[in-house]
Amino acid sequence: MGADVIITGKVSHNKAGWNENKTRIYTKTTVQVKEYIKGQNNGSYMEIMSPGGEVGEVGELYTHMPRFEDNEEVLVFLKQDGKNKQYKVLSGEEGKITVVTDGKTDDQVTRSNMQLQHLISQIKSFVNTQK
Repeated sequence: MGADVIITGKVSHNKAGWNENKTRIYTKTTVQVKEYIKGQNNGSYMEIMSPGGEVGEVGELYTHMPRFEDNEEVLVFLKQDGKNKQYKVLSGEEGKITVVTDGKTDDQVTRSNMQLQHLISQIKSFVNTQK
């Protein structure tokens, strides 16, 4: 199954907390959305839930799950959880792409040096063929 929502944006906040039973830690990441590439415009911010994080002196780490840094520019593929309607990153680490500014050209690029606008165009083209 594909992504329900694909966005670009900037991480504005991370907050870790326990689940209701205090058996698992989850981190809620808030992303200030720059562009909705797929999915309805759900406002200027999206909240993403990820397993793991640190609460006090207790930490929980899940391998192959993306981690978000404050002020990080990202392109994220999201899937809505059927039970609690929260959004999570689709396909673990592969569902989050960090975007950086090329020091020579000032273009936004991925860490693999692909221009962000080129990648967005490819994604939009693919999404349109799926309709």
